[in-house]
Amino acid sequence: MKKEMFLGMDCIGFGFPQGAFSENELGLWEYTGKKADLCKMNADGTMVIQTEEEWAINALVKGRGLIYKGYVYFLEEKLEGNAFYGQFEKAIKEFVNQLTKAEAFLYEGLFDTYHFFMVKNMITLYSKGIFTHEQITAKLELYLPKAKAVALLNYVKPSRVAV
Repeated sequence: MKKEMFLGMDCIGFGFPQGAFSENELGLWEYTGKKADLCKMNADGTMVIQTEEEWAINALVKGRGLIYKGYVYFLEEKLEGNAFYGQFEKAIKEFVNQLTKAEAFLYEGLFDTYHFFMVKNMITLYSKGIFTHEQITAKLELYLPKAKAVALLNYVKPSRVAV
């Protein structure tokens, strides 16, 4: 969790593992920051063109979460009692509860949970002998504290020697 100014407003950003759940199910929208124009239909059927930033600000003000660069942002003042945030929090808890002990250890140790599946796949490649111990250690230290990386590798043994 990080507090920061996002789109000129006080927001709280939550890291989440990419692909852990469907953004559409949770009513999240991805903000690209590319200054695109979007067309929206009003209740009377007329079309209104807004910039992506205007649309994103309106979504935050309504309490919705926005995905941007691996974080889900919610407006800080709208967080308490927010149904959209409640759905997001529930989805993260359900995801974490399904993890094995080793996966949970990895998830909790990551600098940024966005990289969970990528790091998990790197460990799988190491276990299949694709990476040497030195290679995987160097890679994991980009995403985990060194002590966590070493502890995690103590559980994983390669099935054959990497070439």
